[in-house]
Order: sequence, then C-alpha cells, then structure tokens
Amino acid sequence: MKFANTKSSHIHINWLRTSKNESIFYLRNLGRGVTYNNGSDRDFPRSTGGIVIISIFALVVIGAFIIGALCSNPTKKFNALLDKAKAKFEEKTATDGANDGDDARRYKPHTGFYDVSCKSRYKKRIKREANLIFTDIGDGYALSGFCKDVNGCGQYDIKEGYCTYDGSYAYWIEHISKELVNQGAFSDKGTIVLNQGAFNFQKGSFEGKWLSNRDERGTFDRFKLKNEGVVAHSYIA
Repeated sequence: MKFANTKSSHIHINWLRTSKNESIFYLRNLGRGVTYNNGSDRDFPRSTGGIVIISIFALVVIGAFIIGALCSNPTKKFNALLDKAKAKFEEKTATDGANDGDDARRYKPHTGFYDVSCKSRYKKRIKREANLIFTDIGDGYALSGFCKDVNGCGQYDIKEGYCTYDGSYAYWIEHISKELVNQGAFSDKGTIVLNQGAFNFQKGSFEGKWLSNRDERGTFDRFKLKNEGVVAHSYIA
C-alpha cells in the first residue's frame, strides 16, 4: 500500500509489512502529519507520538524516583540531622538567652527514671523506661544514662546529650548496649537513635521526636518523671 502524494504532504513511503519495519516507519514519522489516500491530513500519528513521548518521560521520572529511594543512604541522612541538632543546641545557648541568668535556671532538671511511651511512623507503640542523668557543665547540662525497652531486651546507652538550662532544647544519642550485644541478647549493634525536643522541668516531662539511623522514626506520647534521684549505671534484666 502507498500513501498518496498530494500537495498537502511531502511524504510518499511504502508501508513495510513486517512488525519491525512498521515500528521503524512509525518512529521515523513520529510527530509528522501523514496524508492518506483521501487527501486529508490526519493527526493520529502526531497525537499518538505526543502521548508516547509523554509516557516515556513519565516512566523515566518515576524510575529515577524509585531508584533514588532505593539507593538513599539512611546513615548519611541521620548524620546530617545529628549535625543540625548539635548546631541548634550551640545556637540556643549562644544567642537566645536559654542559658542566661537566674530566670533560665528557675526550675532544675530531674535526674531519675522516666516512664516513656513512643509511637513509630507505622503507628506501632513502644513502651520504654529512661534513666536520665543531668550534669551541669557551665553552658547547659550534659545528659547521660540509658533507655530500655519495657517489652523487649533492647537497651540503649546514652553516648552524648545536651540540654539548655531552661530546658527549651535538648538532644541525646543512644547506642545499643555493648553488654547486651556481647551476651547475644540484641544483635543489631549498629543501631543509633537521636532524640530531640524540649523538657518542662517544672512538670518533669519531655516532648519531642526520635529518629534512628535505620530510618525509623516517631514521636513521644509520654515522657514523664516517675522516680526522681535514682541513678542506675546498668539496668540489664
């Protein structure tokens, strides 16, 4: 079959019969109007070509998004957020008066055990117990101690933590207890958790959120002092 050669079209191509050649014909004429035997211009190839181009572009974008999500590095993201937490504490202590004067120290922090309930982004509720120790370091409080899962054997030791004198900002980093890992009770020794938020020293409470280097995250539903003054350097059941 031949396309008619009329004044409205300069295309005069034999239709190739094999599926492969048909594809070649279509690709070579993608986006160009073709005049059929009745002499009228038909937009079918042009419009179909546009749809194909848009579809291919959409697939490329979606594919790139999926690949990016799969190849993202949770540890790198975690470290960046940790750096931001440290910078925020330094900024708070240096510029906004969170550590200045008697007003900032009107209420003292509470060293002791805290009853903790947190929720993951998958709505899973986790009950924990935290033993927090506040130490005055001259420009705020250093935080130490540990947190333990009530419903499991996971214990996290606080390796680094700081809080402003007024409690308006605090962060601390928890690592899986080496002692538990050595006992074989908890194998995921690479897990690190970043907690950040604000203490209300008057009420003995904390509000904030948590994030792990495994890209797990959530918020605290409850973080309330339950036993003041108790310090336990180890709480392994």
